[in-house]
Amino acid sequence: MTARAENEDGAPKRGETIPGALRDKFDKVPAAPADYWSTVHNLQSELAQRKRRDRVFGPGTFQGDRWSFFLELVNAEFEGRKMTISDLVRELSVGRDIAERCIEQLIAQSLVRGEAPEEGGELGYALTIEGIAMMIEYFDTRVT
Repeated sequence: MTARAENEDGAPKRGETIPGALRDKFDKVPAAPADYWSTVHNLQSELAQRKRRDRVFGPGTFQGDRWSFFLELVNAEFEGRKMTISDLVRELSVGRDIAERCIEQLIAQSLVRGEAPEEGGELGYALTIEGIAMMIEYFDTRVT
């Protein structure tokens, strides 16, 4: 495999020739975007985000659905609200057992805490201080 020229952000330079075998496959995909290198850049960005996530939170912290659950809880935190298991089930279209298991795992990792419900309400969940600090660190590293 030959080395390819990259921009500062690691994306292939525009105008670079698409490898032949890959070009043939890419051209056969009905929904393939017109800009191959933008697709490659998006893929590489996604992989870089996963590496940053592992670096900030530790490898394997967000396997399976946990990342989606954590992001929903982060969003709720930014909006000043707590989320219940029922909220998470509805937002993520998952079964209650999956939601409960993911929340238990996030609590065990000290990223989320349960909060007593209002009178007669369901237990709410929010980020811990550690969870907030790690999320801030994650988003700060995404910017740089």
